[in-house]
Amino acid sequence: MNVEENVLSQCLGDDFQRMPELVQRAHQGRIRLRGTVSVRRGRGLGGMMAAIMRLPAANEHCAMTVTGEHLPDRMIWRRDFAGTRMESNFSKRGDHLVEAMGPLHLFLRPEVAGGCLHYRLVAAQVGPVRLPRWLTPRLTAWERERDGRYEFEVDIKLPLLGRLVRYGGLMTLEAAR
Repeated sequence: MNVEENVLSQCLGDDFQRMPELVQRAHQGRIRLRGTVSVRRGRGLGGMMAAIMRLPAANEHCAMTVTGEHLPDRMIWRRDFAGTRMESNFSKRGDHLVEAMGPLHLFLRPEVAGGCLHYRLVAAQVGPVRLPRWLTPRLTAWERERDGRYEFEVDIKLPLLGRLVRYGGLMTLEAAR
């Protein structure tokens, strides 16, 4: 497969080719993913914080669409969880893939292992303020191919508050529109 250079392929280098072909295609050019995913929200303070942040509501069978643009200097993913929208803008800073959602910036180290693309969170900042390690969110995020479909999971927890949101499932990669 001929890889178009983008911020993710720049961060991964030769490891981009080690990902399953479907995951590679999901990270090139303009893409659309569609499927039904499970969304779980945290309880207590974590759940309240998720509501304040307008994260998707709990829904075991949530229709989800992702449209993505993969460019040499940035990557944009627009997620639609049955009407709740979240947009992430990614850029490369040093060795990191930086995901920006409003004032929140997550410094990620993408890694390919065991047929999965994993995103390791190494730092976070809000506006210009770098969060101390003890306040940095905990993130589990991966993508892989399963039975010809795109499978993924994202789980975000905050120290002291617990889970904000966990979502994932199987999606179909469609032609971009």
